Amino acid sequence: MSAYNEVATKFLAPAIDAVRGTSTMRHFASLRESQWWSWERIQQLQSTRLRELITHAYEHVPYYRQALDRCGLTPDDITGAEDIRKLPVLTKNQIRDNRQSLVAKNVPVRHLRPMATSGSTGQPLAFFSTREDQFTYGIARTFRAASWAGLGIADRYALVGRPRHYRRRTDQLLHELSLAVRRLTVVDSGTLSEQTLPRIARTLATGNYTGIGGSPPILRLVADYILWHDLPRPSPDVVISGAEQLLDHERALLAEAFGTNPFSKYSSFEVYEITGECAAHNGCMYRPRTSSSKLSMKQENHYPMEQRAVS
Repeated sequence: MSAYNEVATKFLAPAIDAVRGTSTMRHFASLRESQWWSWERIQQLQSTRLRELITHAYEHVPYYRQALDRCGLTPDDITGAEDIRKLPVLTKNQIRDNRQSLVAKNVPVRHLRPMATSGSTGQPLAFFSTREDQFTYGIARTFRAASWAGLGIADRYALVGRPRHYRRRTDQLLHELSLAVRRLTVVDSGTLSEQTLPRIARTLATGNYTGIGGSPPILRLVADYILWHDLPRPSPDVVISGAEQLLDHERALLAEAFGTNPFSKYSSFEVYEITGECAAHNGCMYRPRTSSSKLSMKQENHYPMEQRAVS
């Protein structure tokens, strides 16, 4: 870990937590510990938190209390993941029709954060999140996914995608401060075209980034443009593909363009990281053909319990 990463991890990021009133770094430390737990212990934690969630929803969320009552269920009927099938399915239309009754009564209004899905599969879905969900748990999962790829929280990182904007000025200022501390540059993809791709390719090639990230379609277009036009290639230690499944041919293309076997994670704009892979790349069909492909994390005998999220 670099000297700056040490300072950012031990002092700067906790200071942002203190100002924001969140516990990102404490939760990140908890996630880094729990990733080494046995599968049985992970399952016990999942069951415990599921019971807590169901109890919370029944006691504080009007919609869920009514829904469980209609099904003749109480929180005591949900003891583990296998009981989830007992719960009624929640549709997008039901969320739209019952937005206010889906808000927990014990959450202060000032903690609510209006959110919406991107609408990539249809009409965007509006809902409320919370400061804790976004900044404590969501960003902590982001840090953990980056650590599985060998990135520190303050390694120079270029994310090709949409800039994030918050409605509240304080949230936006803290977000921009957090990006500066993390040395994370958002390379606005805008509308990808022959006019914007040269700028993105040049930024990635000249930015001296330790890591580059983006969704598979965006990274694929950038990589293909670089190779097709024989442009100077970025040389990051790490490439992280997120938001959706990274297909085998996309993995091979990114490895050719950026010189490193990419890491795949599943994430969304409104929920942050959900799951991901570590340096073992278990479950991936594509493997580097030679040992010259860079891996930023040393190959060891044991890896974190990957492809599941514990928050």
